[in-house]
Amino acid sequence: MSSLARPIPTYPAPRMRVALVYPRHAATGGVERNLDHLARWLAEVGHQVDILCRKHGAAPHPGVSFVRLRPFAIGAAWRAHAFATAVARQVERGGYDRVLAFGRTWPHDAIRLGMGCHAAYVKRMGLTPGWRDRVEIRLEERSLAETSFRRGGRRVIVNSHLVAAEVAALHRIPVEQITVVHNGTDLARFNPDLRSGPGLELRRACGFGADDRVVLFLGSGYARKGLAAVLDAVALAPDLRLIVVGADGHLDQWKRRALPLGNRVAFLGERTDAQVCYAAADVFALPTRYDPFANATLEALASGVPVVTSDGNGGSEVVDPGVGAIVPVDAPAADLTAALDTWAGFGHDPAIRAAARMTADLHPIAGTVARTAEILLA
Repeated sequence: MSSLARPIPTYPAPRMRVALVYPRHAATGGVERNLDHLARWLAEVGHQVDILCRKHGAAPHPGVSFVRLRPFAIGAAWRAHAFATAVARQVERGGYDRVLAFGRTWPHDAIRLGMGCHAAYVKRMGLTPGWRDRVEIRLEERSLAETSFRRGGRRVIVNSHLVAAEVAALHRIPVEQITVVHNGTDLARFNPDLRSGPGLELRRACGFGADDRVVLFLGSGYARKGLAAVLDAVALAPDLRLIVVGADGHLDQWKRRALPLGNRVAFLGERTDAQVCYAAADVFALPTRYDPFANATLEALASGVPVVTSDGNGGSEVVDPGVGAIVPVDAPAADLTAALDTWAGFGHDPAIRAAARMTADLHPIAGTVARTAEILLA
């Protein structure tokens, strides 16, 4: 298994016809953004790219086309199965030289499990598997079966060693068939230069001053991402302030839970300027219960913000001791408080912020895309 970002390869003619497969193409979401970056890169070097999906946004490049597959289905479980079946039919008749799946579909030449293993997710979240979970697990098993790989031999790409271990254990796949390619980030969009301008303005809009210690929580699905733990931790440190960003279907309930913090917490909801949100923070908090690799980890570091996250985040693998802390899932509130309080203070130190940025510089999105393409096109 390797996480090395290699130089961008060059490919001799003829160029290939490539299919990238995922139900949703969009500008937001970790898997979606990785798909979009790869599609653009492949088109820029001359390959013909189809994105097989149920719905999509704007094409990332004129050389990228969409094939919408919307078979009739009622309910999420049936919809997932129907999409996988439709993908199989399209790949059979599409004449593709290479197929890369980003989800639980087949057949393909390689698969990138950016979502991790569903059985692992169910276990880590403490859930009782329902009908939809069982369907997802069966689809995952089928997508990873050796017979689902068109050219023989599995090519399984994962974004963390956390997921690699789960794939090997749950699906009995030899480790030599699994390659770790850590996520990368947009180093131009996320950068420390925004701190003194837009970042400071957002702090002030939240009622926080330049000298306050500001914690940022950013993510959709607050329960899984660990907002409860962050609220409990901040409650124990009167000097900490908290900004909460992201979508959640129970926002009003979370706001009620945060009432004891008074004006020390600001809920901003879903936003499209994540780069400004990081710039407003001194420390990024993500004590997630399960994330194969939270892109927010690198986005914060690229913004010069130290990170406190959990060992349930595959992204913790890039958090060195000099740029943040890793706490166990379900760590006592006092332990998380201590980490946040310490690193919120360090977040005012230009040397720490520079070290955070230097860590992110090792993981550009271009490197992730190039390594993924190299595996797919080999």
